[in-house]
Amino acid sequence: PDKKEGKWPIGFLAQMLILFSRSFRLTGKAQFTILNFGQALSLAVVCGLCWLQMDYNESTIPDRSSFMFFLMTFWPLQTLMMGLLSFPFERGVIEKERASGSFRLSAYFVAKSLAEAPLKLVLPTLFLIIAYWMARVNNNFAIFLAILVFQLLSILVAESLGLLLGAAFKNLHHAITVATVTLMTFMLVGGFFVRSLPHWLGVWGKWLSFFKYSYNACLQLEFKGGQIYKCVDGSYVASCINNPNGTFVSHEALQYFDYGIGIGWNFLVLFG
Repeated sequence: PDKKEGKWPIGFLAQMLILFSRSFRLTGKAQFTILNFGQALSLAVVCGLCWLQMDYNESTIPDRSSFMFFLMTFWPLQTLMMGLLSFPFERGVIEKERASGSFRLSAYFVAKSLAEAPLKLVLPTLFLIIAYWMARVNNNFAIFLAILVFQLLSILVAESLGLLLGAAFKNLHHAITVATVTLMTFMLVGGFFVRSLPHWLGVWGKWLSFFKYSYNACLQLEFKGGQIYKCVDGSYVASCINNPNGTFVSHEALQYFDYGIGIGWNFLVLFG
């Protein structure tokens, strides 16, 4: 017992608080730079201009789904790569401090996760506030908040995967290779590019993709709001086939998407 107590100069909580303060300070300096803010703001404006003030008619439905796809893939991809680089760059310092008995590895990991997670959500939130309202996705503020929650959850899942791969491989090149293969596999089996996957692959493969859960939830949030859309010529919505000048309720468009499980289940999968 004496030996064990003497191994650590201070307790777990004290170690975690010290490491949290250090990680929060270092991550804040690296994250909140003029360059990073400029990147987030410029991409938000470009994104908003590309989907600028979409009309509520049937022709914008594919554009709305592509907006959700971009939203639920861009920031998670970037965050995963940042998480991937986190441990390799700090490995030398960690090994020296661990060798000197400065702290528990568990205290370091918990402190780092708690300190970095909220900081890495600021820029994506700023991005969404600008791009979402420029694009006029859905005027319901509650739906905007729900979509924001799913975006942030997807980012946290991606960061966790990046940290896992960064810690699992000492060779950074190997980690990047595995991350690239994993991400592309998730995108492909998620059904974003191929709508009719082979049955033996599609029946289970799509459930591996964390992109799929956030994207599906956001599709449902956008189109289940009861928004009235105008029909167009050559419509594929049942209500519009014999009435091209009529209107339909947004949830009718969902039948053309493989949105899988409900919003609540998607949340539980990502949160868990």
